[in-house]
Amino acid sequence: MQDLEIILRNCLDNFYEYTQLQPDTRLNDHPFHALFLIAEIGDEDSLPILLEVLSWPEEVLHFWLNDFLTEDFWKLLYKIVGNNTDELLTFILKPGIDPYARSVISQMMAQLALLKPQRRPEIIEWFRKLLNAINTNPEFLNDKEAFPADLYLGDLEEIKALELEQEMIATHNLYLSEMDPMFGGLEQMLHFLHLKEPIRIPPDPFPDIYTVYNQRLQEWDFYRSERDLEEIELIRNPDLLN
Repeated sequence: MQDLEIILRNCLDNFYEYTQLQPDTRLNDHPFHALFLIAEIGDEDSLPILLEVLSWPEEVLHFWLNDFLTEDFWKLLYKIVGNNTDELLTFILKPGIDPYARSVISQMMAQLALLKPQRRPEIIEWFRKLLNAINTNPEFLNDKEAFPADLYLGDLEEIKALELEQEMIATHNLYLSEMDPMFGGLEQMLHFLHLKEPIRIPPDPFPDIYTVYNQRLQEWDFYRSERDLEEIELIRNPDLLN
């Protein structure tokens, strides 16, 4: 675990040097592997290193993680967060955090409510604290771009958080215009919140790590080059070397 943490810190400490190299998956993929392995073998004590990664500056996060940040990083947090949700609340309100890194925390909490409905009351209260904090703190209101309220509210829509309707209305009125192009406006928010359709429970998003790697080899474009596929085949069938 210490070695994996060193790999991740190297991504930040030597960021400039990496940006000067020619793009190559052999040089640029190691943070993904470190993160996957930490999520696989880690526990609640591994949460600080994942939050440390989310604390990287915007350009560093974009260089190393790109779309993975908003699409899949929440799954890593989910596997190791345990009961440390207070630590996540402190982090999401911390000054200087990239807005999309903040959104990963909200996304994970909403998915936790879907996948572990027995924890819903706890998670609703977590979101209540979040919304009350950003609604009543003048420093947050003066830096609205740092707090992606539309994404927080979207996560709450997904779990139909009617318990927080008044807080959500207040957040919308403070942070978003009536017809925010990224969100759809207050009327649409309330419409989705009150839909009678059952909450959609996602399929298990956590296959074993071997399945994860097979999916990456098949789906990630930069593993599809002829060169990479040849080397992957050699790894799978070392007898081909003879």
